Amino acid sequence: MTNVTPRFKDPAAKAGRLHDEAHLAAVRKLPCLICRQHAPSEAAHIRMAVLSHGVRHVGMAQKPHDWLTVPLCAAHHRDGKGAEHRLGTKEFWRRVGLDPIAVAKKLRAAGTHEARMAVLLEVWTFNDVRDPNA
Repeated sequence: MTNVTPRFKDPAAKAGRLHDEAHLAAVRKLPCLICRQHAPSEAAHIRMAVLSHGVRHVGMAQKPHDWLTVPLCAAHHRDGKGAEHRLGTKEFWRRVGLDPIAVAKKLRAAGTHEARMAVLLEVWTFNDVRDPNA
């Protein structure tokens, strides 16, 4: 697992935000969680509170911890009609039909690219992943 050190460049960092560039780089090397488009993907931060996962809400100008990311292509992250940034985080993941925080936790725990790919294969095999751009 990578060494995670807090950085104090923005208000979120001062509040305890964990920055992990190595994890972000690893997530970007994965295919899109929704459409399986080949890497590189964008590391999409999950901005929603889910108390059952111990994740608190962050403000609009703040990013959550870097481990709270999943791989999305540009169409699903920012650009498509049903992209996360257009629909909002909660609505996007409701339409997709996945718990993104559970996926992010598994990706964080996976130590190798192969293990992270196995996480995605498990998601694709055992979940009905719906495309909000369809």
